[in-house]
Amino acid sequence: MDCRTSFSSLFVPLATAAEWSLLWNNDFIYFNRFNDTCLNDLYKQYELERFVDKNNEFNTYRNLLRWSYEILLYKEQAECTEALNAINIINHCKKNKVTVNCRSHAIVLTEALLSLNFKARTIGCLPIDILPVESHVMTSVYSNSLNKWIALDSARNCIYSCENDILSISEIRNCLINGKKINYVYQNRFGKISQNYSNNIYNDEWFTDYLYKNMFRFVCNRINRVSDQSGRIAYHLAPKGYLDYNIERNIIYETEEITIRYINNE
Repeated sequence: MDCRTSFSSLFVPLATAAEWSLLWNNDFIYFNRFNDTCLNDLYKQYELERFVDKNNEFNTYRNLLRWSYEILLYKEQAECTEALNAINIINHCKKNKVTVNCRSHAIVLTEALLSLNFKARTIGCLPIDILPVESHVMTSVYSNSLNKWIALDSARNCIYSCENDILSISEIRNCLINGKKINYVYQNRFGKISQNYSNNIYNDEWFTDYLYKNMFRFVCNRINRVSDQSGRIAYHLAPKGYLDYNIERNIIYETEEITIRYINNE
């Protein structure tokens, strides 16, 4: 399927939408190792302080991105069936010599960043389908030096850029809207991984098409801490008009596990 052709037209009516990411700067809670024992356990067990560059915040992000990718780097894939938190995911991969999907990668990176007292979120990037079969998940972390949120993709071990600017998730989406070239800045220590590895995920052209499908709407937890303890409320950011229920934070979906609330994009 040519996702770029099929889905790019859906972005056109949204090109003049308000900067919806600004709505996500409030009403969120961030835990760290000082008020979350599980984040403290992660910090101590993997000695995460060694990745901190006190003179360069961005290098710290790059170091943690590379670590979260390499510690889960195996050829075969099998998902973790225990509670999804960083320690369980890492133990699962080490014990079974397997890697995991993009969501689990993002959880490990987000929790590592939170443990070091950075503001970080695990963001689900979803297609137009109400019940999607697949999606992509990344980490968004607030950069004080850049004064904005930036996207870190642990599953691909890359940062996104365009015209020498490091991109946020909303800026990735805007590049797709405006047809700008997205560059994938890989953090591999051992050279670029073969594009034949892991079902085309490292083929940049293929992955750009994949983004066209999966950057339509977004979801993340209101409370950002160890993933399996993050509470029931998630915010779902959808384009205006996607559903009649996405106005003024109406609750549109609820189970025993989670309440999803839609946020209007204007």
